[in-house]
Amino acid sequence: MDILTSKEIIHQEITKILNAYNSHTKDSDEKYEKLYEEWKQGKDMIHNLMEEIKEKDKILFMNEKKFVDYETMINKIQEEANKEQSSKERHDMLRIQDKEIHERDTEIKKLKTKVDLLQNKLDLVDNGNVSPVIQEVSVTEDDKVEEDDKVDEDDKVEEDDKVEKVEEVEKVEEDEEDEETDEDALAVLVIKHYKKEYYIIENENPQYIYDIEDGGLGEKVGEIKGKKKVFYKNNS
Repeated sequence: MDILTSKEIIHQEITKILNAYNSHTKDSDEKYEKLYEEWKQGKDMIHNLMEEIKEKDKILFMNEKKFVDYETMINKIQEEANKEQSSKERHDMLRIQDKEIHERDTEIKKLKTKVDLLQNKLDLVDNGNVSPVIQEVSVTEDDKVEEDDKVDEDDKVEEDDKVEKVEEVEKVEEDEEDEETDEDALAVLVIKHYKKEYYIIENENPQYIYDIEDGGLGEKVGEIKGKKKVFYKNNS
């Protein structure tokens, strides 16, 4: 009886141990499966994050490339704009200088004309100064009176000649100044033909083309018919 009782007790204890082992194993398996699922989810999350990071890196790289391309394009446009502005400024400066030179040449020409006129006037006045030659002769009182009247008359005629000459010079000067004023009143425009400049008078009909001589209006070298420039023979 003692052996059977002990056997039964041992059997019960072994059963308890097996049940405990099985229960522990089951709990361990459940925990392992749970941890495996969590690890798998974490792994998937990490993979997704890595893919997102790759996509974002790719987008950032493309954006940086676009920024570089845009910056290069902007710098190129800015350089072209600066070159164009510099070229325009140089062209405007040359036009201003050319205009100043033309105005200076015109003023010099006017002053030279006035100087020549004044010199001609002085020459005429100097040529009119006649030094009288006095001869010693014996004359009577009547002859003396007659001679004095003759000298006075000659002086008067000579003075009248001087006045007439001075008036003629002044008239010529006034006529030339009127011509210069009329010429200045004309509105003159500059045109180009094969890189050579010509003058045209605004609102002239027919529209002639004039050569530029010493900054002034030269000879007619052609005319404008419609939108065409027609030059006379032996002119280009």
